[in-house]
Amino acid sequence: SDHSSDSNSKCCAPVAQPIVLQATKLRHHVQSAVLDAEYLDQYLDVIQPCFNPQAVNYNNSSYSANRWSISCFMEYKKGVATGKITLSDDLLEVSRPLLTRCDDIFAQWMTAYKGTTVAAKDFERAQSFITRYRATGVETHLPKHIDGGDVDGSLIVGLPTRVPFEGGGLTVWDGPDPGESTTYVYGIDPGAVCFLDAQVWHQSNPVTSGERWVLVVFYRKVQDETASVQSPSGEVVSMKTHLARKALGNRLRAALRLHKNAAREDRTGNDRDDET
Repeated sequence: SDHSSDSNSKCCAPVAQPIVLQATKLRHHVQSAVLDAEYLDQYLDVIQPCFNPQAVNYNNSSYSANRWSISCFMEYKKGVATGKITLSDDLLEVSRPLLTRCDDIFAQWMTAYKGTTVAAKDFERAQSFITRYRATGVETHLPKHIDGGDVDGSLIVGLPTRVPFEGGGLTVWDGPDPGESTTYVYGIDPGAVCFLDAQVWHQSNPVTSGERWVLVVFYRKVQDETASVQSPSGEVVSMKTHLARKALGNRLRAALRLHKNAAREDRTGNDRDDET
């Protein structure tokens, strides 16, 4: 189509606003109007004919659902469905300009967040996919979860819709203390971007009518898996072993944060009961 040729003629999607962090250093950041809304409006027309969701079966409770079938995956280098689903090459091809821009703005956020220069080449896309939420059955939202023990950061882009929706948005649980988090609720409008550090709990909120579209990218640091690493105990292990241990540690820390937050909420609830 004409839209397709237009999108592929651009090296990357236009940015409307630079990344500007809040004064408080949270482990996530949401900013409106990062990407050009007019470009994304054309992009939606291009991707809809390519959108063909694949079914992914999960073996854990992170997603609060064993089967996920409302996302169309373009890239899937790490995860439970690696090698088990047919990726959408057509969707990937028309999305390359936008994905390239996502890489750039993710590196900008990481540079501001970490306080040291980070380049797009320092990360690789572990997964990229388009999700369409609808007000039916299990398609309304994705419950509270983290994006995987081996994911070093994530990016969510709000896309336009041809079927206006009610509800939706994003909830993030974040705070400087792993055991103490604050709940943040956002509406992710077209062009808005949410950046998430590793192991940040979040959920997409239920859509009650219409259709909500988002682009999601999981990032991993580029590592030489043939290299050796010295552990804190002095043991020298392969990079592959180091990364596996790191992923397990991340999952355990995320579970601990969830347990502490649940315990804190229980104490708060008991205090309210005592007052009544």
